[in-house]
Amino acid sequence: MFRQTYQLGLLSILSSHGSKPFETWICKASNGYIKRITDEDTNSLVLELISSNVSSTYVTCPCYPYNSLGIKMQYLNLYIKNLRRYFVMEIEVLDSQKMHRRFKISTFATKTKIGPFGTHSPLNWIEGWNRLTLNLESFTKTVYGTNYVECRRITV
Repeated sequence: MFRQTYQLGLLSILSSHGSKPFETWICKASNGYIKRITDEDTNSLVLELISSNVSSTYVTCPCYPYNSLGIKMQYLNLYIKNLRRYFVMEIEVLDSQKMHRRFKISTFATKTKIGPFGTHSPLNWIEGWNRLTLNLESFTKTVYGTNYVECRRITV
C-alpha cells in the first residue's frame, strides 16, 4: 500500500488579535493612518491602513532591513478588503541562486512587468473581502527559473 503524508503548517505574521499586532512590524503613516477597527462586514477586529498615497503609509516586516523572516513555506495567504483605493504589496524572496527577488502586486498596474530583480503584476479583486493566495515557489520557478528558498520581507 502506498501512503502519502502531508505536513501542514500555519504561521501568522500579522493578525488583528492580541495586544501588540505590530510588534515585529515597522509602521509608517504619513497622510493617513494605521489602526485596529471592528469591521462591519465580519464584525471582528481588523487592521486598517488608509492613506492618500500608497508609498507614504505602509507596514513592513521584519523591523530591521538586513533581517529575514526566514519563512520556508511556499504559500502566502492574505485576507484583504477592497476599499476602492489603490493597494500595493511587495514580497521579497531569496532564491536558489542567492538572489533577492521582489514580487510586487498592485491595483494600479495594468500589465505584468518582469525585471532581473523583481516583477510588478496587476491585482484584480472583487468588492468586499478577498482571499489572496500566492504560491511563492511557483512564482519564483515560473518567472526566474530558480527554486524558492525563503520569504525574507513583506510590505503592505
